[in-house]
Amino acid sequence: MVALIILLCIALFIALLLSFKACVTVEYSDEVRLSVTVLGFMKINLLPRRKKKVRLSKYSRRAVERRRRKEAKKAAEKQAKKRQKKQQKAEKKKLSPEEKRALKEGKPTLIDNVDMVVSIVKMFFTKFFRHLKIKVARLHIVIGTGDAAETAVIYGAVCQAVNPLVYLLEKYTNINKLEDADIAIYPDFLAESTKVDVKISFSLRVWHLFDIGLGALKRFIGTRIKASRRAAKKRALEELEAERRAQRTSTKNK
Repeated sequence: MVALIILLCIALFIALLLSFKACVTVEYSDEVRLSVTVLGFMKINLLPRRKKKVRLSKYSRRAVERRRRKEAKKAAEKQAKKRQKKQQKAEKKKLSPEEKRALKEGKPTLIDNVDMVVSIVKMFFTKFFRHLKIKVARLHIVIGTGDAAETAVIYGAVCQAVNPLVYLLEKYTNINKLEDADIAIYPDFLAESTKVDVKISFSLRVWHLFDIGLGALKRFIGTRIKASRRAAKKRALEELEAERRAQRTSTKNK
């Protein structure tokens, strides 16, 4: 009974974790601001980056020696990997044609890999944009060029472009109703330049990301299984052909 309760609690926790949203918010007025909100309350500001504080402890003799040892260790590991790759290439060159063919059997061909990548990309875009939710919180555009006539022309062109764009976004993307958004586009015949104030959020549930990852893994494993089955079928046909040759040879000898 206790084990069942523990399993139910774990399942409930995983379901709750997968139901949370990951939200990316982009803002632009005088500078670009980018933030990520995870689990509904953990907000991480990515842009603008905070200036790193200079810590004197990083430049102590012990810290400098520690960094040098780490860099030397990384360089040694890199050289070891290079030597290992060269050794593997040299060993492959020494293999006989039969051994090389045996190594290649069971591995996906270039066509298989291309088909797999194409299917994963199609699946990603289909599922990603189906689940992705876009919320336009604010879109303010003040059009100004320093010339009243040019400002009027650009303002008219922008207004004509916005309506069909809004229609396409609402029809083909999972976007919140733009009628409720704070959208304002107007001209300023005295302004010397155009000003933009935008705030847009993109959100996706953790479960949807997990679903996309599972779909990609499924296609990858399917490609591997397909290649291994093809190799097994080829080996079986070769063995059958070898048995037939042996039978024909024994019949002729008799």
